[in-house]
Amino acid sequence: MVVTNDPKYAEKVRLLRNMAFTQPRFRHEEAGYNFRMTGYQAAMGVVQAGKLEKVIAEKRRMAHTYNRYLKDVPGLQLPPELPWARNVYWMYAVNVRPEFGRTRDELIQSLAKDGVDTRTFFFPMNLQPCFQSQPGFRRTACPVAEELWKTGLYLPSGQTLTEEQIRFVSECVKKAAR
Repeated sequence: MVVTNDPKYAEKVRLLRNMAFTQPRFRHEEAGYNFRMTGYQAAMGVVQAGKLEKVIAEKRRMAHTYNRYLKDVPGLQLPPELPWARNVYWMYAVNVRPEFGRTRDELIQSLAKDGVDTRTFFFPMNLQPCFQSQPGFRRTACPVAEELWKTGLYLPSGQTLTEEQIRFVSECVKKAAR
């Protein structure tokens, strides 16, 4: 799904999603794709969109509960929410800073021993081998993305997590910091 308020961008996306047909039909100015949604996918999207505010409310509840339990852990940078934004907390992302006393990977290992599954932040695009082998690739340093990759992890972030489960994960994080 693409959402935009730019009419030119909307026109371009509509063109590309439908094999970039122009006039006369089956004539292509550029290569397009068959990204048209099926009726079933559209129906599912409409149903899911109707649940969006409830899902966001649950994700925000989960994040605020983590924030309450983890706010005083030295070296653990919690996800920010700026005054002008509403974070939907797709994932509960934390950064492990040096003051934590352990590296991100050491924290992941410690949590795993307690049965807590985590994921690292995404690997930076500028370091992806599949892009580096492409013609025209330019090696570009992205120090912020590269640092976040080394220090960031996602704690369990399901919208159905109970306060007890979040407290357990938080206690395991605190125990790893000791």
